[in-house]
Amino acid sequence: MWGLKQLGTTKAQAGSAEAFEKIDREYVLNAAKAAKTDDPKQRLVYLSSMGASPTSPLLYSRSKGLTELGLAGMFSDCTIFRPGLLKEADRGQHRLGEAIYGKVLDILPFGKDSYSITVKELAKAIALAATQGSANLAPEALATKEDPKKEGVSPFWVIGNKGSVGLARLWK
Repeated sequence: MWGLKQLGTTKAQAGSAEAFEKIDREYVLNAAKAAKTDDPKQRLVYLSSMGASPTSPLLYSRSKGLTELGLAGMFSDCTIFRPGLLKEADRGQHRLGEAIYGKVLDILPFGKDSYSITVKELAKAIALAATQGSANLAPEALATKEDPKKEGVSPFWVIGNKGSVGLARLWK
């Protein structure tokens, strides 16, 4: 059994840092806890963000990093995606910074696979990772094992933007 989990917002949409963390972390962890079963083969795939770190001074990155640790504490088979800029995302509002960053990436002759991915490509990569499980991830995933060395938190696998693009290319 596998599950996919994504829920999030922005601080501006949430109205405050506290509300943001409640939606971005607490709701995600509560939903994962509710979905957790006793099945030892259960796995979880979580869509996080490039730069996620529980020690980040940035609210968004710190929240994502703390959520990753919380999920790894619940699931022994946990795969975390940390993509860069999500292109072709229908968010319902204009994000000027993302639009500018996307245009800059489009004109650069290098690094596209490292810093951006379309939502469609990312969905393919996530679906493949969910069906493969962390023990059988294709080499194209470029997955790295993170071991937080924290009691009650299992090591987990992280797939960055370049690995996400690589996995998406395997989709048939």
